[in-house]
Amino acid sequence: MDKQLQIEEQLEQSAEHIKAIYKEAIIQGRLILVDAYHQIGQIILALPSRYVAVKDLSRLTGINERTLYSCAQIYEKWPNKDSLPEGKNIT
Repeated sequence: MDKQLQIEEQLEQSAEHIKAIYKEAIIQGRLILVDAYHQIGQIILALPSRYVAVKDLSRLTGINERTLYSCAQIYEKWPNKDSLPEGKNIT
């Protein structure tokens, strides 16, 4: 087998392996982020002022109001974390 062909095959195999690792890391990152959103939403909805507090929380945390509002909505829709969409279905 030609040396250049071997190198190309190794590069292709390595590229596929790298893509698989990267894709799984992205998925795991999203799962962690969804878990964090759920926890943040729980904190927001436990406040007496609930959604009214989002503007002040945004100012105090530096997190966008829309993100905080979405966190609260996630928790409101799925208060039981086990009922969240599973695995790779999360976006």
